[in-house]
Amino acid sequence: MTEIQEGLLIAGMGMGFVFLLMILLWGVLSLMNRLLHRVSGSAGSDTEPETPEAAVLDLPGRQEAETQRRVLAAAVAVEMALELEERSLSKARGLTDHKSLSPWQLTHRSRQWDEKTR
Repeated sequence: MTEIQEGLLIAGMGMGFVFLLMILLWGVLSLMNRLLHRVSGSAGSDTEPETPEAAVLDLPGRQEAETQRRVLAAAVAVEMALELEERSLSKARGLTDHKSLSPWQLTHRSRQWDEKTR
């Protein structure tokens, strides 16, 4: 057996072992999932189901949660607008792939572009 064949055999055995352990872990997790759902299902049958009227009631903290959701949505919208503006500025300067550039490279390349266009 040559060295390449031995290397391929060792690599194949290693990959097979990894996939075997992944399948074993998947089986253990699915078994635990079934057991936990069975245990929580039997305990949950003793309690009464929630009425739809309880969900409509004004709970304490509901207003704060709604405010937090709105603030988060506004923050995401601002971040998206800033990202769009940054992309348009980099395209205007001729930099198409600005995400792969570090801030240092982006600064110096934009300075070079400004000097070139003067």
